[in-house]
Amino acid sequence: MIVQLQKASYMPTNVCYLSKHIYEQLELQTTTMYHIAFGQTIERAYIHPTDDNAFIIHNALFPTFLLEYKLHIWKTDDTLHVGPVVGVFLNTAYIADFSTDYVEPFIYNHAIASVHAHCLSYFFSIFDINWDKQIIDGYVYVNGQFERRSLPFPHVMYDRGASFQSEQKPLVQHIRTTMRNNPNMKFINQLDYLGKWEVYERLRDVPTIRHHLPETIKYKTFTDVLTMIEQHNYIFVKSFYGSRAREVMSIRRKRDTFEVMFVKNNELMIEQMDIEQLKDHVQSFTKHKPFLVQQGVSLMTFQQRPFDIRILVLKNGEGQWEPIYSLINLAEEHSSITTVRDNHQYDFKTIYPSLCETYRTVPTITHLHTFAKHVCEAIEKKFGYFAEIGLDVGIDETGHMWLIEANSKPEKYPGPGLPLYANHPSRSFTTTLDYATYIAMPQKQQWTVTLKQGSHRHITIPKHMHEKLMNSEHTHVKIGAFSFIGKCEINDFTDIVELPAHVFEQFDGLLDMETNVEIKGNVIRLGPVVAMFISNGQIRKLKRQQPKFRQTEYTLANKKAKTILYFFSVHDVNFIHQKIYGTFFHEQENIWKQRAFPLPDVLYDRGGGVLQKQMVQSDYIRQQLQAVNGMKKINPQHYFDKWDTHKKLQKIIDMQPYLPKAMIYKNIKTVQHMFDLYDTLYLKDCHGSNGRGVVRIVKHDKQHFTYSYVKDRQLYETSVENWDTLHEALAAFFGHKKIIVQQAIDVITWNERNIDLRATVQRTPNGNLDITSYPVRVGGHRSPITSSQTGSEIYRFEYFFKTYFHYTDEQIETWKRTIDEFLLTCYKSIERVYGTFGEIGIDFAIDKQGKLWFIECNAKPGFDCMYKSYDRETIERTFFNPLAYAKHIAGF
Repeated sequence: MIVQLQKASYMPTNVCYLSKHIYEQLELQTTTMYHIAFGQTIERAYIHPTDDNAFIIHNALFPTFLLEYKLHIWKTDDTLHVGPVVGVFLNTAYIADFSTDYVEPFIYNHAIASVHAHCLSYFFSIFDINWDKQIIDGYVYVNGQFERRSLPFPHVMYDRGASFQSEQKPLVQHIRTTMRNNPNMKFINQLDYLGKWEVYERLRDVPTIRHHLPETIKYKTFTDVLTMIEQHNYIFVKSFYGSRAREVMSIRRKRDTFEVMFVKNNELMIEQMDIEQLKDHVQSFTKHKPFLVQQGVSLMTFQQRPFDIRILVLKNGEGQWEPIYSLINLAEEHSSITTVRDNHQYDFKTIYPSLCETYRTVPTITHLHTFAKHVCEAIEKKFGYFAEIGLDVGIDETGHMWLIEANSKPEKYPGPGLPLYANHPSRSFTTTLDYATYIAMPQKQQWTVTLKQGSHRHITIPKHMHEKLMNSEHTHVKIGAFSFIGKCEINDFTDIVELPAHVFEQFDGLLDMETNVEIKGNVIRLGPVVAMFISNGQIRKLKRQQPKFRQTEYTLANKKAKTILYFFSVHDVNFIHQKIYGTFFHEQENIWKQRAFPLPDVLYDRGGGVLQKQMVQSDYIRQQLQAVNGMKKINPQHYFDKWDTHKKLQKIIDMQPYLPKAMIYKNIKTVQHMFDLYDTLYLKDCHGSNGRGVVRIVKHDKQHFTYSYVKDRQLYETSVENWDTLHEALAAFFGHKKIIVQQAIDVITWNERNIDLRATVQRTPNGNLDITSYPVRVGGHRSPITSSQTGSEIYRFEYFFKTYFHYTDEQIETWKRTIDEFLLTCYKSIERVYGTFGEIGIDFAIDKQGKLWFIECNAKPGFDCMYKSYDRETIERTFFNPLAYAKHIAGF
C-alpha cells in the first residue's frame, strides 16, 4: 500500500490520521497507541481514519524530519512502518559533487527510480553520520532537485562506497561494522567486495562452475608467469582488486618475443619484449600489490575485435536472481583488453545474429542468463547473500562460456541504447529498489507443498509450518472458495500437507497437486486456485490430448508459479455442489485429465462460452463466480466493445492524439459523412476479433467504391458503382451487428503490404507493468487486415526494422522508448475507464509520417504473434506473468 506523508498541527500531538481505506485494510483501532517507524526512528501515537488520501502526522512527531514523501506503509504487530528508507553509502568525492552542477549518472538514475518505486533513498558518506542523535544528513531527490536533509538511519543500506583514501579506510570499516551489527538494518550485499582470487578459489569447488573458470594462480615470482605461458601461450596478469582494465596486462608468446598489452594513462600500450624486458616490466607492474596470473581465452570477435560480456544480475521484488542486461565489453582495435565504453554500448541480443553467421556454436541469451544465475547462486553459497552482482563472461571460439570475474559493486547503466541520464527509470535501478522493498517489508509465511490424503480426519502439516499456527486445535483451512475448520497436527514430512479424505471425496483434482501454502494466524491457505475459462471446443481437444500451445505453455509456467490451475468451459460448472470439473495436466501420469475442483480464488477469463447459443449460460457463470466472496479476476472484463472503448478514451486528453476519427454506424449516411473527410475507411464489428468482421472501403470518386475483406484466409475484393449497392453489401456482410466506422491510417508498408504491431502488456508478480513484446505483423498483398489468423507474416520488432528498414541500433532503441511510453499511456488510460487489468493486447500502427496510432485493445490476447517471433525467455515470461499476478491479487 502506498500513502502520501504529510505534517500538520491541527490535531492533538499524540494523534495521527490515516486514509480510511488503508486504515481498514491494516485493521487498526482508534483505542490502540501504535509505534510509527520512519526508517530506524520510532514515535508513538493513536491513529484515526480520515477521508484524506494521506498519512497526516503531527508536527511534534519526528521533529527533525521533513515528511512529504509518497511511500509504502505496512504493519507488524503494533508498529506502522513507512518506507522503505534506503541509505546509499558513497565515496566522499560523490557527495562533494552535490555542491556543483554535476551529478553522477548512477546517483541520478537511482534517485529517479526511487521516486517511481515509492522508496526514500538518500546519499551519504563517512562525515554525514550523527551517531548520538541517530541521524544522517544526506542528499535526497525532491521536486526535481537534490536537497540536503536530516534523515533517519535506513531500513536498508546500499553500500556503493569504493576507492576511499587510505586515511579514510579505518572510519569506513567502523561505519560498515557498526551498521552490520544493527539487527534491524538490511543490506543489499553482505560483502562490500569480491576479490578475483577469492572468487576463483571458492568457485572451483563447485562442480557445475569449475569447468567455466580459466586456470588461475597467485603471482609470487616471474617464474609463475613463465609457467603459465608455457601451458597456455596466452595469459593475463591482474591485480586482485583492480577494475575497468586498470592493473591488467595481457601477454602472448610470439616465437622469440612476447606481445604485451596494458593501459597507461587511459591509453592502450602494445609492446614487443624479450624475456628480460618482460621480466623487468612484470616486476615493476606488480610491485607492492597482490596479483594473479590467469589463463587467456581466445574470445569470439565482433567487428574483428574481441569481446566479453558484462551481465548485470540483480535480485528482484521476489528475491529471485534476474539478469537485467548483457552489455558487450568490446576491445579496442588490435587489443586483447576489453572494457565497457560509455560512448557505444552493444547488447548481446543485438549482435547475436551476426555471431551465428560467423561461428558454428553461439550460446543463446537464455543459456547465457541461466549460466549467470547459476554463478550468482554459487557465489551466495560460498560468500553469503548478495542482491547485485556484475559478471564478466567470455565466450571462446568454440562457444564455451568462461567466468572471467565477478563484481559486487558493478557499474550500472540504464541499459543498451538508453541515455546515461534516462528520463524514465530503467530496470537496472528499479529492480534493486524492488528488492529493497522486499527485504524491508515482512514476508508472509509461505512454502511449497504437495497435497496428499492422510489417514486421519484432520489436516497434518510439517513441524516448521505447525510452529507458525496460533491454535492448532481450531485451524481454518481454505482452498479456493472451499473451507473447513478442524484440528491440525504435525506430520513427519518437510513438504507434504495431508488433507482428510472428505476433501478429496469432494475435490479429487486436488490429490497430488503441488502448490503454495500460507499460514497467517490460525488460517492455512492452499493455492491459489486459478480457473481458466475457455471454449468447450478447447476442452474437448484437451481430453483428446491435443492441447493448443497456450494450454501447454500455461502448464509449463505453472511449474514455477505452483497455483492450483485448471481449465473449464460452460459445461463444467456445478454451482449446487460448489465445484467445477476442471481439466488439468497430471504431471505424474503425463496426461490431461478432468477432475473436480473448488470454485477459484482467481478467475482467468479467456473468453469461454462466446458462441451465440452459449452466451446466456456463460453470462450466468460469470455472474455467479463474481458473487463468490473474495474471488479476484485477472481482468475486470473479457472483451472490449470497440465503440465504447473509443468514446471513453476520447475523453482522456493524453489519448486524443493517438485515436483515429471514428463514428458509430447508424446508416449509409454515416459512411457518406466520413467519406467527406477521408478517402479510405474501415468498418468493424464492435465485438469482432482475429480480423473477422472487418471491411475496408476505398472511395475512387463520388459513386465508385471498392470494398475488401478476408474470410477463411481468402481475400475478397468487389467494386460497386453507387451508394445503394454499397449499402446492400454492408447490410449483407454485417447483418444487425453493431458497427464502428473508422478513419483508415496511412500505415507504413513493406513491399506494398500494410504493417501494424500487436503489443502485450501485463502486470508482473508484484503488480507492476511489463511490456513483454510488440511483434510486427505484415499483412498479405492488398489485404485490409494483418491478423495472425489470416496468414500475415510475423517478425520480432528489432529484427524486422533492422533487416528490412535498415534501422541502426540507436534508431531502434529510440523507437522502443517512444513506443513504451505510448503503450503505458494506452494501458493506464484503459484502466482509468474500465478498472485494473492483468494483461491487455494493444494493436497499434506507425503511419508514414512516423506518428503512432491506437487501433484497438484486446482483453484476452492470444499471444500467437509473440509465440511465432520471440525468444524462449519472452514466451516463458508472457505465460508466467498472469499466473504470478494471480498469486499477487489472491494474496499469495
